[in-house]
Amino acid sequence: MLVEALLNFVYWLFSFQFSITPNVPPLPQAIIDSLNGYLNIALSGVGVVRYFISDTLFNAIIIVGIAILAFDYTYLMLLWAIRKIPFLGIK
Repeated sequence: MLVEALLNFVYWLFSFQFSITPNVPPLPQAIIDSLNGYLNIALSGVGVVRYFISDTLFNAIIIVGIAILAFDYTYLMLLWAIRKIPFLGIK
């Protein structure tokens, strides 16, 4: 129930933010070309890495890396939620 309320609040927050945000003008062509060039370089680097390791291992490395980076924030958020339950007595 707590998780559902939190997710509903996040959904409401995003909906509210996008409803009051005005239409964003299109990016200039120079910025789009720069971003495309950067993405081409980044994807060619990923292609070199994927040449040496399999696709499954590459995907596993990415997932584990994201999980390691998000662990601290997830742990702190979980502890915060548990501390909000008064009858558990966790401080």
